[in-house]
Amino acid sequence: MRLQRAGWIGLALLFASVGIAQTQQDALDILNKVGETYRGVKTLQAEGDLTTGMSGAGMQQNVTAHMLMTLGGSGKVRIESKTGLMNFLMVSDGQTTWLYMPAINKYAKFPALPAATAGAPPIPGGLHGMDSIENFGNIADNVKEAKLVRSETLQLDGIATDCYVIEFVSAGPSVSSTPPAATAMPVKVEENRETVWVDKSRLLVARVSSRAKITLAGESAPTETQSDLTFNKLSLDAPVPDDAFVFAPPASASEIDLSQFMPQGANPH
Repeated sequence: MRLQRAGWIGLALLFASVGIAQTQQDALDILNKVGETYRGVKTLQAEGDLTTGMSGAGMQQNVTAHMLMTLGGSGKVRIESKTGLMNFLMVSDGQTTWLYMPAINKYAKFPALPAATAGAPPIPGGLHGMDSIENFGNIADNVKEAKLVRSETLQLDGIATDCYVIEFVSAGPSVSSTPPAATAMPVKVEENRETVWVDKSRLLVARVSSRAKITLAGESAPTETQSDLTFNKLSLDAPVPDDAFVFAPPASASEIDLSQFMPQGANPH
């Protein structure tokens, strides 16, 4: 009887392992199809809600903002928020990025984030798609593990939309930083996990959530970051105004140097 029981347990474990492998392959297949969808897109216009948070030693910060986004190819980005303290406008033409803060009538200018390339993971704790369309197009690149966890219904464009929910981890460098080099804050990535909700019919990302543990330069204890971007409107290849990726600061606005807010000369851990 014990031998028979052991045999059944072994068979159950075998089927379970096959099911896990199948779930992983299904998740990777879906992510690859999502990437194919976005690689064929020229522009993306979206509206949604972003929540971000950071917690660490002596620090607790949570911010919510309503976002308007227009993404083009070659790193072209326009992101606008009109929510309280998060009131800002970020515009990039693929070469230069401007960050304008109307509340204080100041702006900063720095070299643009490079367009995402194959195998390049997003900024740790950041979100796929926030840099450019290329970032969505490379969503399946360098995925270390992926799992199709469930289906869920979200409201997108006023319609109840059936979505795949996929959790995944991307293999990436242990140290990352955000441009420009003069203002970069090196970090060590302890853990970076993402979850995406994929519209089953259009293979578009309806929601993306990121959870990461990072160690900032000069710090010994890790900082936990979380970001969640939920789209409620999403359109591909709709007409985009010619000046969408152009920024001219108001005549009364003054320029600031963001490097004064960043730690200098710190070495990555």
